[in-house]
Amino acid sequence: PREYNQGEESAFEHFFSIGCPMFISLAPPNLDAKISTENRAYHEQLDVFMSVIRSRRDISRTHEVLKLYSTIPTKKLAKTLKTDEDSLSSTLASIKNKTRGLQWSGGAPMLGTWNASHNIDFLC
Repeated sequence: PREYNQGEESAFEHFFSIGCPMFISLAPPNLDAKISTENRAYHEQLDVFMSVIRSRRDISRTHEVLKLYSTIPTKKLAKTLKTDEDSLSSTLASIKNKTRGLQWSGGAPMLGTWNASHNIDFLC
């Protein structure tokens, strides 16, 4: 759908509601409460899912702009993305962290070296 491609949050909420498992609260319902708590677990999981979607949207936007440049100062990148340098540095740290993986080189299963799975270099 067009909404999904444009990154509209309602599309992600719709797909989550279709594909999510049934969430069951371990606490018994409070029958004296005036508000319904039966969908509380679902809404808590939806909130977590939507926060991940929002953070990845920023990462995706930043990564697309970074592919256009061979080098760019953070000040100019922040201005291009219409954000401040502090939130940009947080997004860049997320990109660096989320795009690296452990490359197995033999031996025990969890032994290996951490390598970046992107073609973007970060200079400090």
